[in-house]
Amino acid sequence: MRAAAAKERATAAAAKQAAAEAAAQAEQAKKQAAAEKAAAEKAAKEQAAKEKAAKAAADKAAKEKAAKLAAQKAAQARKAALQQQLQEELRQGQAKQVQDAWIGAITQKVRNQWYKPPGWQPNWTCTVHISQARDGTVLNVKIGQCDGDQLFQRSVQQAVERASPLPLPADMSLFQSSFTFTFVADPHG
Repeated sequence: MRAAAAKERATAAAAKQAAAEAAAQAEQAKKQAAAEKAAAEKAAKEQAAKEKAAKAAADKAAKEKAAKLAAQKAAQARKAALQQQLQEELRQGQAKQVQDAWIGAITQKVRNQWYKPPGWQPNWTCTVHISQARDGTVLNVKIGQCDGDQLFQRSVQQAVERASPLPLPADMSLFQSSFTFTFVADPHG
């Protein structure tokens, strides 16, 4: 019986040892599974962080690109507006030159038709209001403010009437059917 008891004890000890080894292996497997799970979670978190950082970088780059594009468009719009303004100023300047040349040509033609009345003074001026047809034919002449006497005023009015038809502007879009200019008796005096 002793042998059987010893065998039973040995079997029990072996079973106990096997159970302890199995428990240790199970514990080891559990720890390894926990470690693997923790490593997997850590890797997943790191991957998520990398993806989040990559998305943030991509978003930032997209915003910077959009801002740069918007700035370029704004700069182009400002440049176009400035160019348009410069062209408009140039056009207005050219229009003023054409208009000044036209009024100068009218003034010269009227001056060429003016006969100096007795008693005129070189510093006399008259504001002359003219209405004209599209072909330059004078329709009406009115003398406005004038430094000279009645004879001087009448001589200016007759000079305008004799100058008809008046010169036309180089650009007919600048034509005015009514306009005013200042007649100076002696522009050099």
